[in-house]
Amino acid sequence: MGVNGEDLQVITPQFLYVQAPTVNAVLPSSGSSGGGTRVTILGSNFVGESDGSIPVQANGPSAAEVLPGTLVTSSMVTVYAPASAGADAVSLEVSNNGLDFSTDS
Repeated sequence: MGVNGEDLQVITPQFLYVQAPTVNAVLPSSGSSGGGTRVTILGSNFVGESDGSIPVQANGPSAAEVLPGTLVTSSMVTVYAPASAGADAVSLEVSNNGLDFSTDS
């Protein structure tokens, strides 16, 4: 019993192991260099935050940018493409923890 006469609740910290995310497809495969194209990422083992957010990294020719993605299902994420200075190809990677990103498939 606690100091205030209420029962104490013991909370045990937990660590959750999850499989690494895999990206299988990105649709559409192109969009405006002005950005704003809604992109769907298909794959497996996607795990987002409780608010449905999931980090997506866009790897361009000169730099990487982390974008706010939205978890739709464990196999689908949506994100809006950023603007690009030219007709550059970028790879998109997904992270379950904000640190470790999927590798190109």
